[in-house]
Amino acid sequence: LFLHKYSGTVELMISSVIGLIYMLNTLLICSVAEKNPTETMSVVGTGLFAVGIIGNFYHHYLLATLRSSGDSQSKKRYVAPNGGLFDYVAAPHYLFELILWLGISIVASH
Repeated sequence: LFLHKYSGTVELMISSVIGLIYMLNTLLICSVAEKNPTETMSVVGTGLFAVGIIGNFYHHYLLATLRSSGDSQSKKRYVAPNGGLFDYVAAPHYLFELILWLGISIVASH
């Protein structure tokens, strides 16, 4: 599922480095994670992860819809996002990504 829509192009090297950083971060978390987290930690962490990933996806969807309509010139101009938590927070997709990582760290509980 490709949800991101950019006004320009993104170089393959940049995307590769971002993917590599996420992979290394995941390996680091797995290497230090608690092998048997408590049930409470698992439930709370998994719940936060689910809220984070759903919120992140929803706000990326809102961002993608800003570029989906109009002619090619209007797709390149800046449009302030609205809806969801964009009325309260400048970057709610990043807020929900932080919530997602908080859930992972609670499950890892190290």
